Amino acid sequence: NSKLLLLPLKVNASYVGLWRCSFLVDGQVLLSMDHTLEVIAGQMNFWLWIAAGTGIITILIVLICAVICAARIRRKRRARRMARMRKQLYEQKTCQCKKRLPTTYSQF
Repeated sequence: NSKLLLLPLKVNASYVGLWRCSFLVDGQVLLSMDHTLEVIAGQMNFWLWIAAGTGIITILIVLICAVICAARIRRKRRARRMARMRKQLYEQKTCQCKKRLPTTYSQF
């Protein structure tokens, strides 16, 4: 005549998968049982939110860096263009007219 004894067991496990639970008395295994540990829905949502937040922050950082780099490139191009225009103005290459245009106004 054997009695079945049910004891609730709470385990703080960090990995999901197959676990082997053994009941040891004086170093001898009296009972061994395999149990599959599954993810609790709340924990899944927690890690999902952490992954989504990390992904969004990474995308924002990359986007900000891209905008800053594009602005720097635009500023350098503008500076080169202005330097070229100053050089041409200094060398007086801005207007090289070969013939004089006729005037269209009349004198009274």
